Amino acid sequence: MRGQKKRQEQSNRHAVTIDGFELYWQRRSEPRYTTDLGHQGLRILVRLAQSTRRELILEYPFGEKKPSGMAHVPERPKIDPRAVEADIRRAMDAGWNPASRGKPFNFLVPE
Repeated sequence: MRGQKKRQEQSNRHAVTIDGFELYWQRRSEPRYTTDLGHQGLRILVRLAQSTRRELILEYPFGEKKPSGMAHVPERPKIDPRAVEADIRRAMDAGWNPASRGKPFNFLVPE
């Protein structure tokens, strides 16, 4: 990856220290509709700062449907860093260990 997209991706990283782990998080994908998976909400990727260990993917609910029953793809949602930190802690309580190895841990954030 080169140029603008790489610079933009690096500038969107946010650092946080939780339980002695230095982590950073960034937006992985916007709310969207796919034919395979249907409606997907905002997704945030969390990693250890100095390692490529097990990642965490925070998956937020898609949002509300219109009265007509059709879902509306929301504008780019605002992200509150304190809320993300709290959600990372909830994922750790649910079993995510940043120092472990394996495939990414998907955590569905309750509404």
